[in-house]
Amino acid sequence: MSSDAQGSVLEILEHRGTDQVGVVIPIEIRLNGQALLCPPDTPVTVHEIAINDQAPVLVTLTVYARRIIIGAEQDPPGADPRP
Repeated sequence: MSSDAQGSVLEILEHRGTDQVGVVIPIEIRLNGQALLCPPDTPVTVHEIAINDQAPVLVTLTVYARRIIIGAEQDPPGADPRP
């Protein structure tokens, strides 16, 4: 993991007027300000939060991916990048 890695900003949002009250029904999910496409039948799970435990808040979500890259960021000098 990179030494400059940081936690993400996850927003689970509802859009309605500020004069309305009641239960929040989220309709948009953003990760670091970027709206995500998520399957409607897969819930976002915010795991239990332990106060004074200094543990990070964990969130599980399923998203539609346009592209997934799994591999080395850089190959060693002179290496053949082909499998």
